Amino acid sequence: MSQSTEQPTSSISKIEACYSRYFDTNPITLHDILTNERLDLPIKQLIRVDGLSDDNLLNTPVVVSLPHSGQLIPMEYKAHFNALEDHLIEIDLYGNIPFEKISATFLRSNLVPMFIDMNRSRAREDKQSQLPRHLQNSAYEYYTIKDKPILKKPYSKAEVDSVLKFYDLYHDLLEVLLNLTKQKFGYAILIDGHCMTSIGLGRVYDEAKKRKDIVVGDLNGHSASEGITSGFIHEINRTLVDSGLNLKIGRNKPYSGGFITRIHSRPSESIFALQVEVAMNSYMNELYSPEKPLAMKGYRLTALQRALQIASRKI
Repeated sequence: MSQSTEQPTSSISKIEACYSRYFDTNPITLHDILTNERLDLPIKQLIRVDGLSDDNLLNTPVVVSLPHSGQLIPMEYKAHFNALEDHLIEIDLYGNIPFEKISATFLRSNLVPMFIDMNRSRAREDKQSQLPRHLQNSAYEYYTIKDKPILKKPYSKAEVDSVLKFYDLYHDLLEVLLNLTKQKFGYAILIDGHCMTSIGLGRVYDEAKKRKDIVVGDLNGHSASEGITSGFIHEINRTLVDSGLNLKIGRNKPYSGGFITRIHSRPSESIFALQVEVAMNSYMNELYSPEKPLAMKGYRLTALQRALQIASRKI
């Protein structure tokens, strides 16, 4: 890809404008569903941008989105749910870790996706949608892997409007980052990072089937060029082989890309997107593991981080 000589205009001011459109500077009181800790944090720590240079410019054409690995919920909404800690299998717990070494601008949600799912549509999908059932719910109506609603009762209209401010901020920031990146480099590549269970659970079409260790999705060729996708996969595989790991890499199955990949990719405008799913057992013991659940597999994790880091540099 050729690099544009045009520099981004007031990157930090455009990012700041996103925050000010939806929230003031007051801290938000939060509950951590994993540790039961209570925190008071500003919105910039909940929907967080990282990776800008000291002068607030972008250093890389890659933007990494991490929408699902958060474990915080605003305290005022905690009572709307039944025992969220019982649903840890539903989130990308520690799913951010494999992607942390990538040289990129990062956008991450530290909010638990059962509260607001950044990778779903703002409203419920039309009943005629061709999407799988587990992708049809709205961003604020989360269903368990057993197809049960987690909310005790539906939100009021005012509550929906309040919850969706977090969602709108995330997508507003992501669009600004992609446009600024393209403005500076002439193109932008979005990596939407997730982790997945090693066996299909619940409402997915591959229920009970073993999955690949890494799945790269490009909407079956519609969100990125063949060269970008195949080159990315090739570099991951090459680096993992050099590390002595025989991890299996798949493409578009079981996930070809979710809402973020669909909405924010525009290949005709040189904004490309890949959804990358990493099976949890490739770098940690899964939540339901009989031996030391959530224990990290140190060497595997380091090798995986390096593979994603190198692959993202090559695309």
